[in-house]
This record gives sequence, C-alpha cells and structure tokens, in this order.
Amino acid sequence: MQITGKIEVIGETVTIPSKNGGQPFYRRELVLDCTRYNPDTGEPWENHPKLEFSGGKCSLLDTYQVGQRVTVDFSLRGAKYQDTQTGETKYFTSVSGYGIALAETAQTQTQEAPQDSAPQGQASQGYASQEDKDDLPF
Repeated sequence: MQITGKIEVIGETVTIPSKNGGQPFYRRELVLDCTRYNPDTGEPWENHPKLEFSGGKCSLLDTYQVGQRVTVDFSLRGAKYQDTQTGETKYFTSVSGYGIALAETAQTQTQEAPQDSAPQGQASQGYASQEDKDDLPF
C-alpha cells in the first residue's frame, strides 16, 4: 500500500538491544501530514499517520527532510496477545514502511500506470486495470 503526504517528523534511529545477546534491533519513526479538506465545508480532516521503519530500512530516511512531500510504501502488521493474568485478548497494529520517494518522483515513475481512485493521503493498493493484465484482442 502507499500513502502520500508532507513529512512532519523524522525520528532518530533507536537501537534496541537483543535480549539473548544477538544483533540489536533498529527502528525509526516517520510522521506524515496527510490532512485533506472537506470539499463541501473546507474544514480539515486531520490525518497524521506514524510509520515505523526498521532494520536496514532506517537509513532510507537519511536523505529526506521535514516539509518534503513523499510517497511511502508500507504494510500493515497485526498481532494478537492473550494476557495470562486477565485472560483478555489484545490486538496490536503496526504500520511498517519499506520504501519512500519524493512525491513528484513517485508520480513520474508511475505516470503510465493507471491511477486509482483513492483520495490523496489515503492508502491505495495500486491495482492494475483489467486491460493491463492481459494482451488479448478482446
């Protein structure tokens, strides 16, 4: 999935030591401003998603600055946790970034791909149209 917005925050790389003495884990947060405006009232629809880059992907953020408009490739990950003391089931969701490009560059690279109808700042899956999937004459 992808999301486009203006960089609001680029966090520092955080090193998390391994519990068993192995390689440490690295993570870095990116916050985008994907605020849109209601076309009828002009009121803002605030949207400030926080995405997490981890491991070797942390360095992808090194060349970007606050205020730049970017498109981020991301995946959603979910985990289920059973609290042994209360028996309550809890769910956690993380948004993991794995690619980033200046929005203008991303648009140029996908210029020939069909545009999907997701509003700017919203997740899209970028599915190709049926005519792009085969080369049959009918």
